[in-house]
Amino acid sequence: MLLRTSADVSSDPARFCVATLPVNHRIEMGLLAARLCARRLTVASAAELTTLLDYPPRGVSPLGVSGIPVFMDRELEEFETVLVGSGIAGVEVEIAPRDLIAVTGATVMRFS
Repeated sequence: MLLRTSADVSSDPARFCVATLPVNHRIEMGLLAARLCARRLTVASAAELTTLLDYPPRGVSPLGVSGIPVFMDRELEEFETVLVGSGIAGVEVEIAPRDLIAVTGATVMRFS
């Protein structure tokens, strides 16, 4: 999921982050906002997904993201493998959490 650090629309990658968490969980936006020293977070628009990541809605992937911080919920470390978006809607990549962290440089914390 691509998140924006304020309600103002801007294409500055420094104002965005990617969050990866279990599909049956909800993001506690306040925890991520505090980590990013932002007043609030909102879900990025479909246009922002296309502009910044070239991903369609429901196809967002933490893989291949450049210049935008990636956060992974700590609970994902409890699984042998996880499924993450591939960048194509309906197509997922199965990967070990430790490999996902290594490939994306994700910051691991509990935010769901």
